[in-house]
Amino acid sequence: MFQPEHIEILKIVFQAIDRKTSQDVAVKIINISPSEEALLKRIEREIKILTSLSHPHVVGCIGAGSLPDGRPYLVLEWLATMPQGPAAR
Repeated sequence: MFQPEHIEILKIVFQAIDRKTSQDVAVKIINISPSEEALLKRIEREIKILTSLSHPHVVGCIGAGSLPDGRPYLVLEWLATMPQGPAAR
C-alpha cells in the first residue's frame, strides 16, 4: 500500500514504482465523477496533449487511463525534487 505524497481536493498523487522499468513514478488520480462529463472531456483533452509533449520543462507523461470507478489517472515521471509532505500543500 502506497501512502499519498500529495493530496488536494481535485487530485491525489502517489509515488510508485514502474513494473517495467523499476523507476520511481508519480501516479496522479484526478478526483472527478464520471458523471461530470464536460470536466471529464476537458481533462481527457489535457491528458492527450500532455502525453504528446516532450520538453525539458514539462514533466513527462508515461501513461494514462481510467480506474474501474471511471476516474482518470496519469503516470508521470517522478521528480526527486517534488514537494513532499504537509508543507507541499
